[in-house]
Amino acid sequence: MDLHERLNAFIFPEAVSSGCFGDDVQKFVGFKTHEREGIINFCSQIIFGEVTLERQAGGRFSQSVVIKTQNRQPSADLLAMFHNEVLFYAKIVPLFQKYDNERFLSTSLPKFVCGKATNGRKPDEDIIIFKDLAQDGFKPSENPYFLNERHIELVLDRLGKYHALSFMCKFDDPIGFEEISTQILKLSSFPLDFAFPTKEAFRHCMLRGVEPLEGDPKHRAGMAKLRANIDTVRGRMDGYVVDSGPLTVVAHGDFHPNNMMFKYDAEGEPVEVAFYDFAMIRLCSPAIDTSLVLFSSIVPGMINTRWNDLLNVYYSAVSRQMDDCCAFRPPLDAVKLDLGKKGIYSFYYVSFVIPNFISILSGGTLLDPPNLEGLDDVEVEATMKSYIARRRELGGAKATELLTEITRLMLDKNFTFEY
Repeated sequence: MDLHERLNAFIFPEAVSSGCFGDDVQKFVGFKTHEREGIINFCSQIIFGEVTLERQAGGRFSQSVVIKTQNRQPSADLLAMFHNEVLFYAKIVPLFQKYDNERFLSTSLPKFVCGKATNGRKPDEDIIIFKDLAQDGFKPSENPYFLNERHIELVLDRLGKYHALSFMCKFDDPIGFEEISTQILKLSSFPLDFAFPTKEAFRHCMLRGVEPLEGDPKHRAGMAKLRANIDTVRGRMDGYVVDSGPLTVVAHGDFHPNNMMFKYDAEGEPVEVAFYDFAMIRLCSPAIDTSLVLFSSIVPGMINTRWNDLLNVYYSAVSRQMDDCCAFRPPLDAVKLDLGKKGIYSFYYVSFVIPNFISILSGGTLLDPPNLEGLDDVEVEATMKSYIARRRELGGAKATELLTEITRLMLDKNFTFEY
């Protein structure tokens, strides 16, 4: 029985009988996929479709849905990501619900219908179903790679509301928070390990945004710390995405503009944002999310000049969500210090991602890492030298400019580049 048959025969009828589409829905009528084809993303195959349902009071209506299923040959990381996303919607969201004074969960997440993760036992049965955000008026940003100021402020406001839920839950229900935390499966630093198969490839490509600032006396001390981190961090990236003590949150983990959709007013200004693709949730510092969205949506000149204002937008949202919880609200200075220590994780990530984005926008192609299997030492060295050179050119001058801007930002804001 193929997926379409299972959806019509079992999955949607069971979802209706379990109340997943609402208590006022009494009958599943049918399901059809949309004419546009589904897509393959990093974690899953995605299918779009239309469910026809019948209300108890009579009358039929249609609900657009998004269906995620496992890739055909899932790796250990992909299996873990599917598990984590089902865990997030099935257990973490309900746990956080009672702390959501600002209604983040009901306005800024896709509506979860049902999900199942078999953790490798029966990957063909892995499935997650959401109500389609597009039906509620959400759509991707016209420029998904570089957000303007209004978009970023909106995103940081909602992110602050989200992170506050972890702080509140940890204080009010430490046992419940610990229980769900232990169920989050750890992920590797893929795709960085995939893109930079050797230490030298990693180091050379990370220096792309650093070298243009060499020799500037203003940044001499910070540059030495940054270079030392680049030289030694290979293989220790996971140290940035582990429990961070009092500041630990259930971070999104892959928090960049491609995992967001916006709702706009009549003038084209964003008025709401929804976050999705929680497959890479991690129990770690909130800096992993905040730095990644700022670095991956950077507009040269704007982020640096408005850095403190943008962090205040984020922190104000944390404070509003935690309105009556001053006793365990993290101080702003602690949040900034943590960002200065952990934010470099996102620099490494965007040093890989930004050249890819720029290449795609300019009509270019992505660069696959070389296959080193069966090569001798001389051949490996020559192959990697060629790959590094091409990788450093990917995205052209624009990519170098953006990576340099991020480096300048970290140095100007006195990032300490520590674990």
